[in-house]
Amino acid sequence: MVAKTRKERAQIIKEAQIERKVGQLVLEKDFLLKKVRTAGNRCERKTMIDTQHALSMRQQSALLEVHRNRLKPKRAKISEEDHTSMLHLDEIHFN
Repeated sequence: MVAKTRKERAQIIKEAQIERKVGQLVLEKDFLLKKVRTAGNRCERKTMIDTQHALSMRQQSALLEVHRNRLKPKRAKISEEDHTSMLHLDEIHFN
């Protein structure tokens, strides 16, 4: 059956368009990965990660070749007042 129905032809065209788009995206991703690898050291690449982006941090870190365990922000310094309070609590519980 050589002649296809209109619906089948439309489906074939749609699938071909999707395949072309996927192929284009793969090429773009490969290009960008090569550029990112030469973008500098890991510290510079870590700054490229956007926590508000729709792409997950896991995916972003994989693309940027950055380890996720190094992405967590450093803890804020404890105020002197809080430190004193913690020392008093330690004395109460451990002495």
